[in-house]
Amino acid sequence: MDPRMFLNLVVRPPKATHESKSGQTAKAAMGVMCTLKYFDVYNQEGVKMECILASTRTDDTPRPCVVYMHGNAGNCMEGLSLAPSVLPLGADLLTFDFSGCGNSEGEWVTLGWKEKDDLHSVLQYLESEGKTNKVVLWGRSMGAATVLLYDQ
Repeated sequence: MDPRMFLNLVVRPPKATHESKSGQTAKAAMGVMCTLKYFDVYNQEGVKMECILASTRTDDTPRPCVVYMHGNAGNCMEGLSLAPSVLPLGADLLTFDFSGCGNSEGEWVTLGWKEKDDLHSVLQYLESEGKTNKVVLWGRSMGAATVLLYDQ
């Protein structure tokens, strides 16, 4: 096997894309009635990342938010599987495609190194919205590495 092929499997895995609904709102996630807000956040390099916020909120009172981060070659859709566990607790659920993954722009992944900056941009977005009072970071594989590397 050509060593470059192996390297590309790690830093440029095939993108696991999904149906994009940016700018739209839908209902229901994994059988839980909620509002799904699709939107984009730009990281510090200006790369667009696709995000989904699942919520059962009826007002703008600040509440906790679980931010889920997917693994390498994953996308934000895997985080929606947490909706039945998170939303009934009165928390929101935000999941997003790291740059270079899913429907986000970008070419490379770094297994957490630059993804920590993507996370920072998402957390800045939550802060700017003013509807979140606490954040729980939940990551799988590359997402977990991102949490460990994040030092804001």
